[in-house]
Amino acid sequence: MDHSHQDDIFFNGASVASRESEDARLARELQRQLDLEDTLASSSAQPKSEIDSDAEFAKRLYEEERKASSSSSVLGAGPRRHRDREMEEKDARLAKRLQDEEVKATTASPPSSSCCPTCGTPCSTMSSSLTALGLTYCNNGLCFTCVLCSGPITTPTYQVLLLDGVRSPCHKECYVEAAVPKCVVCSNAVPSSGQGTYHFSKHPFFQDWKYCRPHETSSARCTSCGRVEPDRPNFNDLGDGRRICGSCARTTVLDSDELKPLFLEILEFLANKLGIEVWPDMGEIPVLSVAFQTLNERSTYSAHTASSGPVTRGLCMTETSTSSHTIQVPSLSWEGRGGGYRVRNVSYALPKTSKSHVQAILVLSGLPRDLTKSILAHEAIHAWLKLHPGYPETQSRWGGLDKQSEEGVCQLVAHLFLTHIQQEQDRRGASRFSSSPVAGGGEGDRSVKGDELSDSDLRKYFLFSIESDRTEVYGEGFRKAAKMYAEVGLETLLVMLIEDGRL
Repeated sequence: MDHSHQDDIFFNGASVASRESEDARLARELQRQLDLEDTLASSSAQPKSEIDSDAEFAKRLYEEERKASSSSSVLGAGPRRHRDREMEEKDARLAKRLQDEEVKATTASPPSSSCCPTCGTPCSTMSSSLTALGLTYCNNGLCFTCVLCSGPITTPTYQVLLLDGVRSPCHKECYVEAAVPKCVVCSNAVPSSGQGTYHFSKHPFFQDWKYCRPHETSSARCTSCGRVEPDRPNFNDLGDGRRICGSCARTTVLDSDELKPLFLEILEFLANKLGIEVWPDMGEIPVLSVAFQTLNERSTYSAHTASSGPVTRGLCMTETSTSSHTIQVPSLSWEGRGGGYRVRNVSYALPKTSKSHVQAILVLSGLPRDLTKSILAHEAIHAWLKLHPGYPETQSRWGGLDKQSEEGVCQLVAHLFLTHIQQEQDRRGASRFSSSPVAGGGEGDRSVKGDELSDSDLRKYFLFSIESDRTEVYGEGFRKAAKMYAEVGLETLLVMLIEDGRL
């Protein structure tokens, strides 16, 4: 996704307004205003601004408030009378205006329009002067300085930086260093269009991961989080054409022995957290970690995968067998007077029966643990649906399940699982923060540094990927399933899918 970045970049300073009582704040603002009037009166003459009228209004408000307070204390009956909301908002706007005017008068504006704002030399005595941003400076190579490095600006051109709401001059080099994004791939400032606009690409979720547009197609990406790889090598080669960043490599699942306990954890989540009846055969399903080529070759023969992009990450391999039996039933028949009764076998064909069998669940190797578990949750629902006692009838009546509806429900359960472990992580983190002077993540959420992402960061990205998917089957299917889940719950949702073949 391409984004533009404009020349003027705002740096917001910290707010200095405090939330105190209206009486104390108005009194303080009035005193500041009186001090400011004394300062302005002692400086060179300038037109009287509208601050005077504001000060008089503030003084009148203060006197009225003081009298009201005094009257209330004398009566001693009932609570102190408050101004209505409109007056409170008006007072707050006035106080903010007075404060802004004071800041402008003492910092943003020169002592006098006829003086150099840096050294205070009157313009009438300057041997040489220059005008910039509406102000007149001594043209001595010292007074007209960069707001970022404080060095003199001696070039004919300069950049204007909005710093705390004030337009200030700075060197072009300093401006680029401070305001223009740096490419995470080549470490250079992103290129300018030559018209004061900077164009760059950035990760859709990790917004600080900005890079020059050519790297969009020329650089490798992490197979898990999708970030482009910097020129400084810190990604790992998985040996099958994929690369993985250091953050995602911390918890990679590489072999089938690691998968089985994770799958049993998913079945426990389905039963205990979601209230889904887990079929007895589900715990015996083979769960295999496979390489990229193997999984994507197999996925061409199945409609059930945990992927909305060009790379298949999970696959539930199922087969449906149909059987029919013929039985021989002895039957008596009359052959006439000469033949009498005779026993013969009559063939009867029993109704056909169908049974769905889950052969295995395949998961792409080399992915982070939490992403792997969300894929297992997705595939577990595929398996649950195929093993449901009512699925053969669904297969007979509707020809199977609607693909968008099935994939949408599977994505929903993967999302519910990621949300669950993220909420558990947040609770552990909050508990640790409240009981320890040093805040930290919960179990499994490792400390990070530099460009690394925490396990929590990655979980939030995996959730974002499901939510922002725009494909017809997975993205729209998830949003449709999530809407119905909010209305009827998961148990009813699954029953509807089995009975109707679609949502």
